[in-house]
Amino acid sequence: MKYNFEYEYGIDDLKEEYAFVGNSQGDESATNSIESYKDSEGWLSYTFENVPLNQKAINKEVLKRKEYNKNYIQKLKDSGKYGKKYKVSIQIEDDMLYDEKVNTIETESYRIDILNLNNINLK
Repeated sequence: MKYNFEYEYGIDDLKEEYAFVGNSQGDESATNSIESYKDSEGWLSYTFENVPLNQKAINKEVLKRKEYNKNYIQKLKDSGKYGKKYKVSIQIEDDMLYDEKVNTIETESYRIDILNLNNINLK
């Protein structure tokens, strides 16, 4: 199974500026407030890796990410790449060691965990 995704430089590949985001289908809520996170009773997920879960550290990280995004967008505009489309393809194949079909009903379900996406060089 091959999945193709199309993105735009400087639009779809910016660093997340919200520490907490909704984690249920269709939930687009986002905040940087620890109080809102605690009040959500599990309906918000913490997205900042390697950042302590305290308001001061989150605020500092948000400023850092906003500055990074601003500089990244300017760099793309200067090079003429801002807004240009690029494609990413992911090929998924069954591995019989893990994906042995034991049911008579054919189903397809995949889980992909992509770690540290910011370090992937997409050309």
